[in-house]
Amino acid sequence: MPDIRTQTLRDYFLTLLTAETQANERTLDSLATVPAIQQTSESYQRALGVMAHVMIAKRVWMLRVCSETWKVDDWFPAWPIEQTRKEAVELDAAWRGYLQDLPDGGFDRTVVYRMSDGTEAESKVVDIVAHVFNHATYHRGQIARMVHLLGGSRAATDLIIFTRRKL
Repeated sequence: MPDIRTQTLRDYFLTLLTAETQANERTLDSLATVPAIQQTSESYQRALGVMAHVMIAKRVWMLRVCSETWKVDDWFPAWPIEQTRKEAVELDAAWRGYLQDLPDGGFDRTVVYRMSDGTEAESKVVDIVAHVFNHATYHRGQIARMVHLLGGSRAATDLIIFTRRKL
């Protein structure tokens, strides 16, 4: 990965997106390591729901920055791993395209949207994009703990893993 000190904001967020893509793949792979006997448990279903939630939130924010809306009925559905993986691929492509096509000054644009409780709010694109990545990082940490407690192998998904250079 390129040195972040020499990157534009757009390039930095594209670097984060590349790392997030890999981190999500690792997290989904780790969910598959949970022993079959545990995969029907409420805890495992909750872990699947948290990963689906990451994708749902990522889609909601994509729609918001594109001035669209989507009413979410269930923020934590226990999607099968392959459904979540498919959604992740689609969303990463959408976010990559959005970031690549964002005009100069686009990160400073203010987005007006409705929060999930119906309250109207506004945020700058730069803050939304940063939130999307931070939100996913937070929940991948939760999933790592759940996978470990269920007897699976938790994934290493820290950003530094994807950006460090070994000497």
